[in-house]
Amino acid sequence: MTAYSKYINEVLRTKSCHDLIHPWTMSCRQSCQDYMSNWSFDGVKFFFPAIMISMVMKTKTNYTKAILKGIYDIMMCSVVGHFSFAMAMTTSCVMYNLLKRCYYSTTVFIPSLLGAQMVNLLPNNAIIGHANPFACMFFEILIKFIDLECMHTMRKSRWWGTFWFMCGSGGLLHLLNKQRKSGVFWFLAPPKKAKNNEAPNEEDIRKIVNPCSHSDSCSTFVLQGMRTYANYGLMVEILRNIASNIGKIKAKPGDFLPLATRKINYNLITFLMAYVGCYRWTCCLLNNYSNGMSFDVVNLLAGFMAGIAYVLWPNYNLFSTCIVTMVQVYWQYLLNQENCPKIIEKINRLPLGGLIYGICMAVCVQVMVFYPDKTAHLSYTAIKANSSGGVEGLKFTLTGPLFGQ
Repeated sequence: MTAYSKYINEVLRTKSCHDLIHPWTMSCRQSCQDYMSNWSFDGVKFFFPAIMISMVMKTKTNYTKAILKGIYDIMMCSVVGHFSFAMAMTTSCVMYNLLKRCYYSTTVFIPSLLGAQMVNLLPNNAIIGHANPFACMFFEILIKFIDLECMHTMRKSRWWGTFWFMCGSGGLLHLLNKQRKSGVFWFLAPPKKAKNNEAPNEEDIRKIVNPCSHSDSCSTFVLQGMRTYANYGLMVEILRNIASNIGKIKAKPGDFLPLATRKINYNLITFLMAYVGCYRWTCCLLNNYSNGMSFDVVNLLAGFMAGIAYVLWPNYNLFSTCIVTMVQVYWQYLLNQENCPKIIEKINRLPLGGLIYGICMAVCVQVMVFYPDKTAHLSYTAIKANSSGGVEGLKFTLTGPLFGQ
């Protein structure tokens, strides 16, 4: 990689920011204005599924308020994401004018890192909403760069991917049970252990030893969860279609229903139903037929078994999201320990959301431009959407000089 960067530096030695960043105009100021004003609705489409599904699934009653709050967060993330990339392009021009030439690190990586700090203008929950997808992309890129056969197998094999997702799901739900107030979103939250302060009688002795967290029958509890999560998935998909086709709906209001219900991702709905169904079924099975198994073990095993739903929809974004979320929850768990290491407390005082977002975004952009074969699909989609195609244009502009075209 060092030899490759030296080669790139040599190729870029005679290039200017006009050649690489804004070939359509000689003026850096004009290019800054163009990048700032060239906002695209694609950013809204990118952030919509993740933010909206978390808002809808966290809400129990007032869905209208949750949807409006989700739309506001999506618009804020989209606008700030766009300006982050616009500032990155502008910073690249500034660095060229300061250094009088383009370098491997100053053309893409450092400008992206600095431009990403605009995310600190957002509230903390929106910063996390920005940082999470880019952290998932960073994780996927990292695995692609690790040249080990086991990593390639984990990424490409449906069954090995399912096994590791099951492990990640069990570990994550175990941590969520330990750290109840984590501030992160996952599809499931472990139920609180039922408390019973009354004296037990002979009929209830089994339920007190192995209590289920519900009052209805176990079959009703499982089926109710599957139906609820199917509704969540369907609601999110319909809202996503509405957001993607808002222009067509305004032009032809009569086509609202066909546009709102077309291209529904039934894989997401099936995954959600299977995930919650496997989790609840395993919980009930262990609670009723195990010999006094503790809730911690029940929750861990149920989380592991719920992960088998991954085989129905082996989406690598799900896998990376699970791992990133588990790291976040574990961090919160460490901070809440009485013997928390001082180094962890000191690091936590830093603006971690903005720093993590900046580093992950810079790495993703650098990889997309200089190592396109290692680019994650989600990374490509996110960068293209939030930069309104600016980074994609930079990649093609750089491809010519690198290969002498």
